Amino acid sequence: MGKLMPMGFNDDTFLKCFKELYEYLWIEIESEYAFWKKKNEKLIIVGKKSRYNFPKPEKFILLKSVHVRAKYRFNHSNGVILSNAEQITLYDQLLDENKIKLEAKRKKLFEKLELVQEIEPKYIQEYINSYFKIRHTGQNSIDRKIEIIREVSKYKSDKTIDFFQKINAGERNISLRREAFTVLQQLNEKVILRRNPKGKKKESQTMKYLIEETPDYLIEKIYEDNLEQIKDFDVFLSHSSNDRKNVVLLYKLLNKNHFHVYIDWVNDKYALKRNLLNKNTANVVVQRLNKSKVLIYFHSEESLKSQWTPWEVGYFQGIGKQVFVYNPKNLELPTFLQIYPAIHIRNSTIFVYDGKNETMFKI
Repeated sequence: MGKLMPMGFNDDTFLKCFKELYEYLWIEIESEYAFWKKKNEKLIIVGKKSRYNFPKPEKFILLKSVHVRAKYRFNHSNGVILSNAEQITLYDQLLDENKIKLEAKRKKLFEKLELVQEIEPKYIQEYINSYFKIRHTGQNSIDRKIEIIREVSKYKSDKTIDFFQKINAGERNISLRREAFTVLQQLNEKVILRRNPKGKKKESQTMKYLIEETPDYLIEKIYEDNLEQIKDFDVFLSHSSNDRKNVVLLYKLLNKNHFHVYIDWVNDKYALKRNLLNKNTANVVVQRLNKSKVLIYFHSEESLKSQWTPWEVGYFQGIGKQVFVYNPKNLELPTFLQIYPAIHIRNSTIFVYDGKNETMFKI
């Protein structure tokens, strides 16, 4: 990049060029700074001295590029500089490389967060509080804590990230700490791997999660577990899993508009696997429908083939709740779906059309 610097360039010019041509690196440096800054702030809040002094991104770049800038300033003073044509060629090459790496970074992030809702349901605080109230009393406490971690891991927010960082930093049980570490990686958060203690370990440190999650186990939890019973959802998304990519895009947009969405392979991904399908799969879905405020049916060639979607729509109407139809490809609708208001999306805003009027989607 130093070859692109004009005669007499200053540090601001260098930084501006770096941010433009190496945006993928700039994002990583900003993230690193934010991580250590947050850790420092927590130390100060509890009365401890500042310990993690990662420099601000601009200062970090300048510190790491001292010799590069000095080299090209020396070259300029000796008349060594690329021609305009050579500079344009190099600039375009670096810009193209940056776009490719940015796109790869975005794709990787999308894949990491595919099964994570970037929203914070109201009940999540109850799960977090419950985790820290559990004392190590044996296998049941480990199982309970893992289940809480897995529930909270379905959501990304400042609160949930702090929760996992605390477990990773302070939890004594190895399995729980490893679970939190893995979740933070999945959430695309910087995390430091804590070493396991040396020497002989207590049984409470080595216990592992032993429960096999199935529809039968989950329906029992829904009926009996206080934490399960406080769950609710804004939107039940009725769809075919064969439309997975487009369904993810829709539920991410709903999250951005502050709606909490239920999707079986997102919210109940451990228990409602296709190979575990049985009658309690349907019982779980009924309970999730009961706890959802509205239903959006995602219409496609695939959802037309599904046995589940018409059943979900019919059940939801039967309990007197509102059904909406999202038909992104404007396919012909079966007669039974034509009675419901339509969902339209423009410029990332969700609208409802009832045949006469169009209004913003609200619950």
